[in-house]
Amino acid sequence: MPRRHVFIDFEASSLSTESYPISVGLHEVFSGDEGYCIISPASVLEWTEWSYEAQKIHKLAKPYIEEDGVSPKDAIKVIAEACGDPYKCILIADSERDEFWLKRLYDAAGERCPYVIKNVGRLANGYNRTLLALALSSKENTHHALEDARILAEAVLTLGKANVKWYE
Repeated sequence: MPRRHVFIDFEASSLSTESYPISVGLHEVFSGDEGYCIISPASVLEWTEWSYEAQKIHKLAKPYIEEDGVSPKDAIKVIAEACGDPYKCILIADSERDEFWLKRLYDAAGERCPYVIKNVGRLANGYNRTLLALALSSKENTHHALEDARILAEAVLTLGKANVKWYE
């Protein structure tokens, strides 16, 4: 079975060290398989940090995510469905914060995270990193986790179509 290249993006309650993930979006670059969910903090006592400034950006109100979001356990099921076998999945993000929020999510679910996030900026060499930055600069960050995962995947695919090897 070939490796899956899954792009992941989170939206979060804030950007502080006490923040927590409130949505996750995943896009598998070759098959187009996707996963998305809103994550409720209701079952996690230590998830209390909330920024109304961040809410203005991601447009997810706290009462909405508390009521309509899924538990951390259900959110990690969405990730597992999109990624499949952790040994055959390359999970890719554009920010180290995504790795932080992935760990927070698994910790809240009481599970050990079997996935490692590769930072797309570190996967590309210097020249390709510049090309990637240019490709991403032409896209607007929507602050919707699934759409932003799609945008990142599309930018990387654009490099691939130009015969640029963006990862090892």
